[in-house]
Amino acid sequence: MRTQSSSLTFIVLFLSIFSLTACDTKVKVKDACGDGFVDPGEQCDGADLAGATCASLGFYSVSTQPACSADCTFDSLGCGERCGDGVIQTAFGETCDGEALAGATCRTLGFTGGILACGENCQPDVSGCDSLCGNGAVDPSEPCDGFDLRGQTCQSLGWGAGRLDCLVSCQFDESECQSTCGDGLAEPDEACDGAALRGLTCAALGFAGGTLACDAGCALDTTGCTGGTSCGDGILDEGEACDGAELAGADCFTLGFDGGVLECGADCRLVTRRCLGSRCGDGVREDGEECDGEDLGDATCPSLGLGLGTLACGSDCHLATAGCEDVCGDGVIQPEAGEDCDGEDLGGFVCYAGTATCGDDCRVDIAACTSFCGDGVVDEGWGEVCDSEDLGALTASCGELGWAGGQPACRADCQALDYATCLPWVDLAAAQLHRTCGVDPNSHLWCWGVNKAHNADWYYVLGDRTNTHSNCGYGDCSLVPVQVVMDGNGTPLDGVTAVTLGINHSCALKLDGTVWCWGRNNFGQLGDGTTTDRVTPVQVASLQGVTQVACNGDFCCARTSLGAAWCWGNNQQGQLGNDLTTNASTRVRVVHAADPSGFLADVARVEAGPAKTCALKTDGTLWCWGAANLGDGTTAASRVPVQVLDPAGAAPLTDVTDFSVFTNTCVRRTDGTLLCWGHNTHGSLGDQTTTPRALPVHVLVQSGLDPYTGAAQVNIGAEHSCLIRDDRTAWCWGNNLTSQLGIGGTWGFGYPVQVAGWQVPHLLDVAKLAGSEAGSCARTQDGRIYCWGVNGYGRFGDGTQDSHGGTPAPVHGQLP
Repeated sequence: MRTQSSSLTFIVLFLSIFSLTACDTKVKVKDACGDGFVDPGEQCDGADLAGATCASLGFYSVSTQPACSADCTFDSLGCGERCGDGVIQTAFGETCDGEALAGATCRTLGFTGGILACGENCQPDVSGCDSLCGNGAVDPSEPCDGFDLRGQTCQSLGWGAGRLDCLVSCQFDESECQSTCGDGLAEPDEACDGAALRGLTCAALGFAGGTLACDAGCALDTTGCTGGTSCGDGILDEGEACDGAELAGADCFTLGFDGGVLECGADCRLVTRRCLGSRCGDGVREDGEECDGEDLGDATCPSLGLGLGTLACGSDCHLATAGCEDVCGDGVIQPEAGEDCDGEDLGGFVCYAGTATCGDDCRVDIAACTSFCGDGVVDEGWGEVCDSEDLGALTASCGELGWAGGQPACRADCQALDYATCLPWVDLAAAQLHRTCGVDPNSHLWCWGVNKAHNADWYYVLGDRTNTHSNCGYGDCSLVPVQVVMDGNGTPLDGVTAVTLGINHSCALKLDGTVWCWGRNNFGQLGDGTTTDRVTPVQVASLQGVTQVACNGDFCCARTSLGAAWCWGNNQQGQLGNDLTTNASTRVRVVHAADPSGFLADVARVEAGPAKTCALKTDGTLWCWGAANLGDGTTAASRVPVQVLDPAGAAPLTDVTDFSVFTNTCVRRTDGTLLCWGHNTHGSLGDQTTTPRALPVHVLVQSGLDPYTGAAQVNIGAEHSCLIRDDRTAWCWGNNLTSQLGIGGTWGFGYPVQVAGWQVPHLLDVAKLAGSEAGSCARTQDGRIYCWGVNGYGRFGDGTQDSHGGTPAPVHGQLP
C-alpha cells in the first residue's frame, strides 16, 4: 500500500508541475468587477464599456458615452434625455412619457372614454380607449360616423366623381361613387386603367413572365403573360395571402390598423390601402414597407441574389420576386447578377499553374489551380507587383502618401495598388506661425508643427497635453501629426467637423454646433469667460448652433444657423465688431445700426485676418471691420462693419461667392473673376503692381490686359494669394521668398502661376487651400494633404524639416 500511495503522490505532483509549466500565457481565471474586463453579468468594467454608447442604451444623445459605476453597471447620468425618463421631450418627437400625458385623455383624442396610457415609444396608447359608432362623432377607429366623413370624398378615395356616404357600421358607403374607365386613373372598382396597372406585372400576379396589359373594360389582360397561375380563382392556395373574397380571416384590425376595409389585390396579396392609418398604396415607401407602387428602393433581382429579371411590388407593399430569373448557366457572364464566370468563360481569370473551372454558382472554382492572381504570393514572372495582402516592394502606407492613415490594398488584377481603402482628411487649417491641423474621418483632430506659443514661454499649442516633442529650433514641435485630446487619459476630442487656428490658439467646430478651443488665452480668445491658458479644449461659453467658425491672430468669430455673427478675444483694433475696443472673453454679437435688430444679420460666412474680420451676407455683399484696408475706399480702421465697394468706389460690391482674409482680402465673384485690396508690397493683389489698394482691383492674367477668370475658390496667406480653378488645379501669386507659391525656387510673380505637384508635374484635384505666413497647404478631393513653403518647424507634418525644394510634400498621417 505504501508503494501505491507513493506512486499516486508522484503522479499527482508530476501532473501539477506539468500543468503549471505547459503554458506561460497569462490568463484571467476569476471574474472580478474592477479588473478592466467585462465579465458575464457585468455591463461594463472601468474604461471597457463593451462598445456601449448613450445612443445604444436608448438615449437621444449620439455624441456622449455612459460612465461605468463601481458595481460594473452603466452610469447614464451624463447621457441626457431618453424615452422613459418621465419627461416629455418634444424636441425628439415625444408626446407623452410614463405618467406624463401632457393633459391628453381618451376624450381629447376623439374617443368616447376609457383609460389613456403612454406606450413604450412615448406615443399615446389608445388600446384602453372606447369608441361608439353612431354617436355622430368620428372616433379614431372609425372611418366615418353619421355625416362626419373626416373630410373625405369620392375623389379623395380615388374615384372620379359621385357622393360619399357613411354606413350604420361607420364604414364608408362608396356605392354612389363613380369611376370612368378610360381616363387613365385606376379607380377603386377598376383593376387598371390604360397604362395605370397599380404597379402590377405578370410576375407579381404569379406568372413566369410576359407583358401585362389593361383591356378596354379596365380589367387586367393577362394574355401576354407566360406560365400559369391560380391567383384569381377565388380559392386560397398555398403562397396566396387571399384570393378574391377569401381573406383567410384577416381584417384591418388583425393587421394592426384602427379599422377600415381590407381588400384582396389582383396579385392575391392583402391590400391595406383603405385601412385606417395605412400608407400602403400611396406610392411612397414608408417604414415597414419593402416597396410601394413603383418605388422599390434600391432592391433589384441581382441585389437579392435572384439573378436577373423584373422585380415588382405587390399589393401588400412587399416585393414580388416571381419575375426574377436565375441566369447562371446560359454561357454569358452577367456581372450584374453577381457572376464571375459562366460555362467555359472564366471572365479573364488566368490560372498560372493548374486548372480553374466555373462552378455551378457561376463563381470561379480554383480548387485545382495552384498559382493565380489572388493567391497571396507575388508572381513577378506573370507581371504581378502585389498580390492580396502581399504588397511586394510597394511598401508606402496611406499615411506616408498624404492621407490620414490606413493601408493600401492590392488591385484585383495584381498590377498596382488600390488606394480606395486609405482614410481621408476631411478638413484642413493652417496657422500664422508654422502650425497645421486636420480632421480625420473619425471626426478626430490632429495637429503638427510648432508647439510653443509665440513670444511666450508656454507650450501645449498642439493640444496633445505634452511639451516633449522634437526640439526643432523653436522650443518644441512635432514633425508628424499628434492627436488633440480632452484629458490626461488621452481621450480624443471627438465629433469635430472643422478646425480653425489663431496665432497661439486653436478652435474646433463640433457636430452639435458647439465650439471648443485651447491654447493661449491672454486676450480671452478661448471664449470661456476667463483669461486662463488651456492645454486641452474648453467649450466657448453661451454659443450654440454654430455652422462655421474662423480664428486668426488672438480672436475668433462664428456664424450661427440663424445668420448671426459672434466674436470673442482681442479687440484692440475693433475686430470683434461690437463698436468697442475692449477685449471680450465671452462672445459678443457684431452690431449693424442699419439692421432693424441693431445687429449684423443674414450672415452666410465669416473669415478672420490677424486683426480684422469680414462677413459675406446672403445677398452677396461683403462687410468688413477691424484694422485698416477694409475695402471701402479708405485706409481707416472701423469698430463696426463697413460695406466693401466696387472697383470704382461708386456702389457696393455684389455677387460675391467666396472670400479670404489675411493682411489683405480677396473675393471671388459669380463670373469667376477675382478682386483683391490692401497691402501689395510683393504683388499679392495680382494686379501686376506693388501699389497698395483701398478699393478692390482685378487679379489679371499674365499679359496684364484682362481679368483672370475661371476661379472656383480663393485663399490667401500673409504676403501671397492662391486660388483653386474650376478644373481643381491650384495657382498662387505674390511673395515667394520662402517658396510660398509652391512652384520651386523663390521668384515672385504678380499674376497666378500653377502650383507644382508631388511626383507629378502639377497639383491636381484640389478641394481646399489653407494659407499662412510660411506657405500654404492643400487638401485634395480624395482626402490627401500637401504643404509647401517653409518647413523649419515641421509644418508639413512629413517627419522632416526639409522644404523639399519649394514644392508640395505630403503630410504623414498617423492613423493605423
